[in-house]
Amino acid sequence: MIENAQQSAITTVNTVLVLRNWLLGMRISTENMSGTRAERYGEHIISELSEELTRKYGKGFDKRSLYRYVQFYQTYPEIVGTVTPQSSEYATIDKNRKILTWSHYERLLLAGNGKT
Repeated sequence: MIENAQQSAITTVNTVLVLRNWLLGMRISTENMSGTRAERYGEHIISELSEELTRKYGKGFDKRSLYRYVQFYQTYPEIVGTVTPQSSEYATIDKNRKILTWSHYERLLLAGNGKT
């Protein structure tokens, strides 16, 4: 019983972390980095967002991480499915779908870039 509860808690935390990172990537990608906006403008937005999120929530929101979240969203758009920015706070991941931990997705993203 205790082991099952602990495993359930770990799985829930991992799933929420993956969902959070995917949603941040979606939001940054669709609101700040899309269309004809200049790359420098996008970098400025990422820098400001990184500072704001770090100030408010602590570590895990440096510029490199935010770019990784965008890459994650663009590489794995099917993880959450079709989510609009208006409904993103209510997004869920299908409970029947097996999901990796965030560190596994990070490794896959690095491997996809030719980095290991």
